Amino acid sequence: MFPDFSSRQFTHIHLMFTSIQNLYQKYCNRRWKRWLVFTVGGVFLFWGFLQLPGINGWFSSFFQGTTDSSLQLVEPTFGTFVHEVTVRGDISSSSNVDIKCNVRSAGGTMLLSVVEEGTTVKAGDLLAVLDSSTLIDNKVTQEISCSKSLAEYATAENTLQTAIIAKKEYEEGKYLLSLQQLESAKIAAEEEQSRLAEYLEHSKKLYQKGFITKLQLDADEFALEQAQLDLDAAQLEIKVLKDYTHQKELIGYDSDIKTAEANKLAKERAYKLDMDKLKDIEDQITSCRILAPADGKVIYVNETRGPAGSEFIVYEGAMVRERQTFLRLPDPNKLQVIADVHEGKINYIKAGMPASVRTDATAGRDIRGTVIKVNELPQPTNFWMGNVKEYRVTIKIDPEEGVLPGMTADTRILVERQNDVLMIPTHTVFEHGGKYYTIVPTGKKWAARELELGSSNDKMVIVKSGVQQGEKILAAAFQHRDLIDLPELQPGQTATADIRPAVDSQFTTLDSQTVEDAQKEEMEMRRQAMIRRNPRGQRPDGEGGPSAPPSGERPRPPEGGPPPGGEGAPPPPGGAGGPPPGGGGMGGPPPGGGGGPR
Repeated sequence: MFPDFSSRQFTHIHLMFTSIQNLYQKYCNRRWKRWLVFTVGGVFLFWGFLQLPGINGWFSSFFQGTTDSSLQLVEPTFGTFVHEVTVRGDISSSSNVDIKCNVRSAGGTMLLSVVEEGTTVKAGDLLAVLDSSTLIDNKVTQEISCSKSLAEYATAENTLQTAIIAKKEYEEGKYLLSLQQLESAKIAAEEEQSRLAEYLEHSKKLYQKGFITKLQLDADEFALEQAQLDLDAAQLEIKVLKDYTHQKELIGYDSDIKTAEANKLAKERAYKLDMDKLKDIEDQITSCRILAPADGKVIYVNETRGPAGSEFIVYEGAMVRERQTFLRLPDPNKLQVIADVHEGKINYIKAGMPASVRTDATAGRDIRGTVIKVNELPQPTNFWMGNVKEYRVTIKIDPEEGVLPGMTADTRILVERQNDVLMIPTHTVFEHGGKYYTIVPTGKKWAARELELGSSNDKMVIVKSGVQQGEKILAAAFQHRDLIDLPELQPGQTATADIRPAVDSQFTTLDSQTVEDAQKEEMEMRRQAMIRRNPRGQRPDGEGGPSAPPSGERPRPPEGGPPPGGEGAPPPPGGAGGPPPGGGGMGGPPPGGGGGPR
């Protein structure tokens, strides 16, 4: 019947008695003072006793029955239900002129000077100057290489011309001269052979008449034979020259010409390569002076990346990598918000949803916007983010005076809006055995009331049936469900404070061509990504079913499927999804209420 006191409560009571005893020993030397001290001390003791945790509620329940005055009652609200996803992002332009570093270097190129951020420039204005000292040294070295290769090319060209002339010299000079000499020798041999033949005939007649001796006749015969041999040799030399020597010499000259042509081509290519390299170095030196390609306002592209928080800040003396974008000229008339949405809320957001954007520059005014793209794949994570996945959302916004790229924007994406609906706080509802209940007072007792729910957000849930406007319902119902009688849970059934009704709203895609194109692109990206990531209907981590949302996020059920946490799903510890402890009013539990299920 009496409450159970904890050691802390007993210590509190002991301190109150000790204080009264000290007052009595100090001031109670007279009788009337004794009565005064006893009276004040008694009142103080009784008041302190009532303030002990649990005592006030015990007294109330003792005198009033089972209805505890510490339990807070709330009423359903009739009005407009709004479900919004709030994200924080950066404003950028969808049409940007990126200024990149086109200078090649291993460790980057130093930025010697750069215009101030926010400067309005015209096409052709100087934006930045990069260090070109190393390139100038390379240019001098390359000019020397070009001179050497040019000399080698000239030598190779002269060698080729010499080979061509040598062949022509042989064909039109040396060969004909040799042929004429052999023909002349042949004619002389023929004359000599004819003369000796006649002389031999004359010698034979003289020998018959006895004017010459046999020895003289034999000498004339030998001379004739020698002349015939000389004639045959002359004819053979002519044949060898025409049939063999001439062809051999031509082949040799042709070979020299081809060798000289190949050498010339090689030297010519080497010279052209050296000249191209010199031209490239000159272009690199020219690229060190960066001019504005169009009109615009200069924006620095600062970035932070890497697990160690390495960053790049645009300033004079910074090292700029090759192909790195470090300046940007945005179009102020084509603005958009780039925001990263937590994986627990990304399923609510679709292309075509309206949004409202607010910045410090708009002085509280909302800027209209539209979701045009929702990325299928999450953003790259780093060491500090752990396993938290975020998906990038692009929101097109209307041009607004004073809104510039680079500003931070608070964006509210309208997921659903329903007018004239009955709503109750989410902490007044709990799930038990696949059904939703709330707790209503019935005199001095409590009773469970089954509900039919509609859409919900983080604070309110639409009630289709079960309670009426003006009825009282108990706050923090899941924490006080022991006050009512509930059906016994069957095997596999659970009780949880989570509310998981399906969202039954439909959104009409805006008539903007940009939004239609974004939706088509998004659908194709989702289909391709699903084929790549889930070819057999399994999650990438090998487990079946959808991934669980992080703590504190209300999961969105898949269309046509049971709500998460239904059959076979254990309830989350600490009553996840219920109201935060210590809150008050419509959105929180009563003061002193527990934070978890009993």
